[in-house]
Amino acid sequence: EVIRLSSDDKAVKNVVCIHNSKEIELKGKVIVLAAGSLFSPVLLLKSKSEIWPNGLANTSDEVGRNLMFHVSDFIAARPKKALSVEGPKKAISLNDFYISEGVKLGTFQSIGVPVNWEYVYSFLRSRSQKSSKWQRVIMHPFLLKFVAHTAAMVFRGTAIFATIIEDLPHRENRVIFDPAAKNEMRFNYTYKGELRLRADLFYDKIKTILMRLRRRKLSPISATAKQGFPSHLASAKSSTSIGLKEDL
Repeated sequence: EVIRLSSDDKAVKNVVCIHNSKEIELKGKVIVLAAGSLFSPVLLLKSKSEIWPNGLANTSDEVGRNLMFHVSDFIAARPKKALSVEGPKKAISLNDFYISEGVKLGTFQSIGVPVNWEYVYSFLRSRSQKSSKWQRVIMHPFLLKFVAHTAAMVFRGTAIFATIIEDLPHRENRVIFDPAAKNEMRFNYTYKGELRLRADLFYDKIKTILMRLRRRKLSPISATAKQGFPSHLASAKSSTSIGLKEDL
């Protein structure tokens, strides 16, 4: 487990780790920090020293800031007549609306997941395991299998697509090093109203190219239902403790 980076005022010299309950130091000609958008800034913030009192490479107080969650809506589409579902499942992508009428929207692409009862059941099981105790009692495996089989029949011959709407950097959206949090990381993120508006606009645009197909949005426009994945724009680039709110 890497616990901090040891450095001077110009470069990282050692990687300090815990191995077999003992602290060790690793050296290398080149040291690459690649702990992801959430834990890379945490490691920098943990690596305080006399030279870097606010965290490694953080004299600007920008490390961990400008956290962005690019969001997606999932759309099921199928032709009005039966067609073969054989062939590549993830072969369509378009950027026609990446910039539309001066507004930054995003990408539309097929995601390549099979629409069968096994996949639907696996998804429902994973969601149920994250639910509250009483919800898990209701979500009996037999009931989930029934729902999965029904959904597979309803969505037979369907292809699943996703919109990917890029977030914009806001300084107050940030990753924070917190020794009291599990994994020593938490983040504060405000779901901006402009992101919701761009997501709505993008879906309206997508509807125009799917007019000849039966379609159904699988994820509603809401902060809690949207799927998000993080990235960073900052001067230096699992269980979590989360601060999440909406700004509408």
